[in-house]
Amino acid sequence: MKIEVVKWHDAGGDQDGWKPTEDVDDINPVITSVGWVVKETERNVTLAMDWADDGDTNTRGRIPKGMIISREVIWPVG
Repeated sequence: MKIEVVKWHDAGGDQDGWKPTEDVDDINPVITSVGWVVKETERNVTLAMDWADDGDTNTRGRIPKGMIISREVIWPVG
């Protein structure tokens, strides 16, 4: 298992409730996520923030590969 730093564009979503259409944001923030790579497919990389001794994971995030800017393995080193 490895830990990676992944920098990626978030497609985002507008969670602010009702507002005038002309006020809807059109931004894709750059996000930096750090975690255990628990699954990787042709389309996505899934990171988990928490890893238990029995192998269970928690706080997982799925990042579409087409949105990834960069990836760096930080553990294991070497």
